[in-house]
Amino acid sequence: MPTLDKTITQLNHLLLACEDGQLAYRRFAADAEASDLQQLFDTWAAEHALVIDLTQAQIATYGGRPSDHPSLQGVLREGWYSLKALVAPVHDDARLHAALEVEQQVRRSFEALFDEPLSPEFRQQLSEPHERALERDTQIRALLENPVQRDSSSSG
Repeated sequence: MPTLDKTITQLNHLLLACEDGQLAYRRFAADAEASDLQQLFDTWAAEHALVIDLTQAQIATYGGRPSDHPSLQGVLREGWYSLKALVAPVHDDARLHAALEVEQQVRRSFEALFDEPLSPEFRQQLSEPHERALERDTQIRALLENPVQRDSSSSG
């Protein structure tokens, strides 16, 4: 049973990381300066919602209880973002840097979960959202490295 408890714990870590990401992306979408980033953040929030649903269902399948409180890291990230927004304007680059932090946490949560004994069916269900998380990470890095591309795509 300790293995099952550990698996449920790792599922809850993924759940919290995705909930943090969904909330962050909703906020980033509402505040983004570029319309293409607004759409991207909205899409990413929706992708996180799908993983949240999948993870909650799997936790229940394992007989666990999904976490119903925000993660400390998510609360701190949101607080820091809010504080920075009060002091100075937050630009899209800052949102992208914060998004990269979100995706790194999600990726670490996926990787920790993949170390657990999972059913082949559930492992397969997680493979696509995991790949999407890796793609988001790569996409964010590309946008940060080439702001000219981001600026030209939002104006055209």
